[in-house]
Amino acid sequence: MQLLVNHIGYLYNYPVRVMIQSIEPFDQGEAYVLDATNTRVRNCRYDAGKAIEEWHTGYCAELNLDGLTTGDYTIHVAGHEQAFTVLEHEDYTYLTQIYTSYFTKQRSHGPTDEKDKRSTPIDNPDKVVDLSGGWYDASGDTSKYLSHLSIANFMNPQQIPLVVYVLLSQIELHEGQQKQLLLDEALFGLDFLCRAQDDDGYFYTNVFDNWNKQLETREICAFTTQEGYRNDKYQAAFREGAGMSIAALAKGAKYDKRCLAIAEKGYQHLLTHNATYCEDGLENIIDYYTALMASVELYKAGSTIIQQIDIQHWVDKLIGCQAEDQTVKGYFRSRANLDRPFTHASDEGLPVIALLNAYGVLDNQTLKEQILNTCNRWLSYLLHISQSTYNPYHYPRHYAKPVGHPKTLSFFLPHANETGYWWQGENARLGSLSSAIYQYLSLVPECDQRDKLLELAVAMRNWLFGMNPFDISMVYGEGRNWQQLDDGHAFPNTPGGICNGITASLFSPFDIAMMETDHYRQFWRWSEQWLPHTSWWLMAIGYQQRFEQKELK
Repeated sequence: MQLLVNHIGYLYNYPVRVMIQSIEPFDQGEAYVLDATNTRVRNCRYDAGKAIEEWHTGYCAELNLDGLTTGDYTIHVAGHEQAFTVLEHEDYTYLTQIYTSYFTKQRSHGPTDEKDKRSTPIDNPDKVVDLSGGWYDASGDTSKYLSHLSIANFMNPQQIPLVVYVLLSQIELHEGQQKQLLLDEALFGLDFLCRAQDDDGYFYTNVFDNWNKQLETREICAFTTQEGYRNDKYQAAFREGAGMSIAALAKGAKYDKRCLAIAEKGYQHLLTHNATYCEDGLENIIDYYTALMASVELYKAGSTIIQQIDIQHWVDKLIGCQAEDQTVKGYFRSRANLDRPFTHASDEGLPVIALLNAYGVLDNQTLKEQILNTCNRWLSYLLHISQSTYNPYHYPRHYAKPVGHPKTLSFFLPHANETGYWWQGENARLGSLSSAIYQYLSLVPECDQRDKLLELAVAMRNWLFGMNPFDISMVYGEGRNWQQLDDGHAFPNTPGGICNGITASLFSPFDIAMMETDHYRQFWRWSEQWLPHTSWWLMAIGYQQRFEQKELK
């Protein structure tokens, strides 16, 4: 039997839960909690353990310890015990520092950066582009991406531009040295984005090296499959990183005067050429929410090329993707006329964030109500699918359509997706969903789903910091067992960085896995650190901090 807890501590006035896990079945029973003076402060009962789908991790039951005051405690269950802490508040300064320092360690530098000063496109080796700067994509990948997975059309993650946007979003929450650290890192990223735009107005998607870290293989290109077959489709559509690049540049214009003109040029270029740059020639929900992010930030920056009607256009497109079927209500389709639910391994909360950002600048009260209704319906959908099966970890589930299969509910991203190979741990997705929940609750504090949404957000934080079936903290250097994320070969992980995390098993989409094999071609799915994971969790603590500030008022 194991008693699984949040390794770094629970937060006072938030849900406090402990998980009992055992390979063998167990019956209901009694537990108790001792404080730091060995005084019994809580007696409680737990239910008989149940299995979660086909997870090989056995049986589990949740213990509700809500209402404990701050301090150190020990939970005792059937002869087993586990220490845990209830913190007075989140240490936002410390978490912001370690997450931001991770990006600093990921900066492109040395011979790689010198090579990238003279980058060449795959189809024009005589053209020289300075794409130095920026951040390496992952602990096993020194390539640089605005976005990848474009060949799949519905799976583009936001990468370097998301980092810049998130850093800029946190600056106002901090003072002194911490504020300067965020600003310095954001300016470093903005400088790269300024140079990532071609004279024609499009942005270059990637500087790619086939994952071999060899200087001579680095060039501007796009690629397909796990073999890294290269092509010349390197002009970024909104969904391929350009939308978030424009949003980040517009947001950064107050710090770097070059940025607004570059953002405007990129946006106007894509209004004409975006569909041309899309792999299938058709815009989809990722174009809509990244273009909405771009238009809102341009408007807030005082751009003369954006009016409220432009923002409304993208809001209408995004709201038009909301749908219902015989299984669920309120999910987003990947395109309004396509029966493929939108689900995403890293950015699933971004449609709601984009809509709520638009809510903050629009004057049209009717449309603003539609935005809140759309977000409320989607959050209700997320709660519904997550509660529709035994799920004591409160893990946010997927509603997806695996390639060649009907729509299905699952805990993790389907293996059978349009990339043909790409699926991994979803810590970025959890951070994006947490961000969306806290942003929504800040705007709608009297939401009738408030307690359930908070429970979901807290559960994702607990999962990240060790209250998961593998008892692993996935923030390198924090909590326990993060050393297991080192394979000693391809992925030199960095303190403050967040790994890909827990997935479905290689052998069954209904089982669960973490470090399931040490084979190099698979290990990255769990252990590799990746920019979007730390980006989204930095964003999440920012929205959590804003939520708490409003709660105190």
